Amino acid sequence: MKITIQLCASIVVLLMTASGLCGCHESIRTDRYVEEALELAGDNRGELERVLRHYNGDPLKLEAARFLIANMPGHYSYADLDLTDAYYDTIDVWLDRMVTYNVYQKEYVLNSLHRDMKFNALPVRPDISFISADYLIDNIDRAFRQWEESPWCRYLSFDDFCEYILPYKSHELEELDSWRQDYADMFADSLASLSACTNFYGSSFAAAEMLNRCLIDSFAMQSIGVARPDLPYRHSTMLGISYGTCNDYCLAGMPLFRSAGIPVARDAVPRWGHHNQGHEGLVVLAQNSRTYHFVPFMETAASHMHVNERKPKVYRDTYAINRDLLRLNSSGSHVPAQFRNIFRRDVTDEYGRTFSHSIRTRSGEYVYLAVSSFDKWIPVDYARVDNGKATFDRLGGGCVYMPVAYSKQGVMTPLEPPFLLDLDGSITSLDAVTDSTLSATLYRKSALQEYAWALSRHILGSTIEAADRPDFADARPIATITDSPDRSGVITVGENCRHRYWRIIRRAPEARCEIAELTFFDRTDGTKLSGNPIQSAGTDPIRPASNAFDGNILTPASVQAKGEAWVGIDFGRPVDVGRIQYTPRGDGNTIEPGDEYELLYWGGDRWISLGCRQATTVSISYDNIPSGALLLLRDLSKGHDVRIFILDHDGSQRWL
Repeated sequence: MKITIQLCASIVVLLMTASGLCGCHESIRTDRYVEEALELAGDNRGELERVLRHYNGDPLKLEAARFLIANMPGHYSYADLDLTDAYYDTIDVWLDRMVTYNVYQKEYVLNSLHRDMKFNALPVRPDISFISADYLIDNIDRAFRQWEESPWCRYLSFDDFCEYILPYKSHELEELDSWRQDYADMFADSLASLSACTNFYGSSFAAAEMLNRCLIDSFAMQSIGVARPDLPYRHSTMLGISYGTCNDYCLAGMPLFRSAGIPVARDAVPRWGHHNQGHEGLVVLAQNSRTYHFVPFMETAASHMHVNERKPKVYRDTYAINRDLLRLNSSGSHVPAQFRNIFRRDVTDEYGRTFSHSIRTRSGEYVYLAVSSFDKWIPVDYARVDNGKATFDRLGGGCVYMPVAYSKQGVMTPLEPPFLLDLDGSITSLDAVTDSTLSATLYRKSALQEYAWALSRHILGSTIEAADRPDFADARPIATITDSPDRSGVITVGENCRHRYWRIIRRAPEARCEIAELTFFDRTDGTKLSGNPIQSAGTDPIRPASNAFDGNILTPASVQAKGEAWVGIDFGRPVDVGRIQYTPRGDGNTIEPGDEYELLYWGGDRWISLGCRQATTVSISYDNIPSGALLLLRDLSKGHDVRIFILDHDGSQRWL
């Protein structure tokens, strides 16, 4: 959360002043850090000391209390509970009124409430300055009962217990309420039923699966990329909002799992290595000491492991302070926002094989590795410079990185050309060679992601047919589509092919015809032909056939039927078609005739243009491309989605 990042940066000064931080690695539960926290508590010191005295005869609970207190500086809550409760109550009232609203209408209302009540300016206060002894003691006692009695966390080590179960809050700025007891019995019967199976008894993985299935069945959440207002609600209010992003669902779901004694934490991928966005999800710490990723309310750990995604870096939110990040923030240099949150640690190696990479540099005390996002570079890792050398550890493979440094004013400077760290650990420098050029034909401006591929692949095996009868009893096959589903295609029609009815058809036991655009051109003058859209008789179209002829590749036609599904056009008379152009249903990132494009390559410290040109067909060609260059293709006419790529050995686009 934006506010959390800023808060963590501000607390660094206080922590540095109190500790005079040295370079050694000390236990986060030493007397030193507890005493520093007590000093920062000010007038609230007595409450924290009362907690320590309360557990004086119980060494393990005392150690847990010391852990919470030592790492409490930097954790914040809203200062005026009357205002926050009034805000949450107002949201609850509106949620009851908006039962029939769609998510966009709900988004408008909630964003308006957030803006009108000016919550971005609401003051916050450090937890350590006001948290009560009674609240901490109650949370510690309840957490220990879970550890002792719940089959889902009984196997945890003390250190894992401290991070996955013990914390009195699961994310910043949430209300310090009774969440642990409020949700302890939610779906308890379903969880208890697992004990009947020997395999499941004591399995936190099975418990997380069961609880998440209950959440999916009980809450009609929609993940449409529409974020809730940037404010953590109280837990009951969060559960009433039926839309959000993966991060929203993590914040709403984590207390439910921890209150059931299921050890979970939140992991974040700042940016994918093959995509412009990032991702957040929960992980459950299973009884085999491995973690398994899922998004609460949306997907189960067993069904969605994210094994196909390339992950440059993955960070896990923690309750404990990351002392290395604390040192970074005390360096006096500019620190990118990604690293101002001192409550997280690098867990990239839990997701697969990782590698190290070193660079030589004279740039300050810290340097960074950045990955691509659209046409920008986003830092995802940092390293300390030691004797002119900086080593980045635990890097995910299959990703492009670029070493960068920042001035005190926050200006980023590339230190070296970008490089590809391949899946086998090999390094390829992407340094453009301008005196050696290549030619290439480009079909897309961004990579085809899995969600779009699942739709576009239905084009394969489809057949273009022509007929003179409306039932296509005399159908004449024209061509079968076998090209890659990631691009639009052009079919040249042979002579003597004058027919009234034309269609694209897919035959299969459960047939799906998915087509974004289908365009027919007259053989003689090349003009676009128009007619009346038609489609399979007796089918239930999800999207009408007319969408395939509206000139908009983002409004596809979709027909599903048993045996065969098709979309076509009735020209009203026999027409002589000389050329057919088609675009599979996808993401709108194929080359579109008429749009203007610009190809760029990374040269030194910026993107350099190789010229603009208008597409006249479903591809666009350049013959002045520097060899070895990292490339980017923009559509200047519309849209903003772009992705970096290189040219493979055969001249095709290899997306990175």
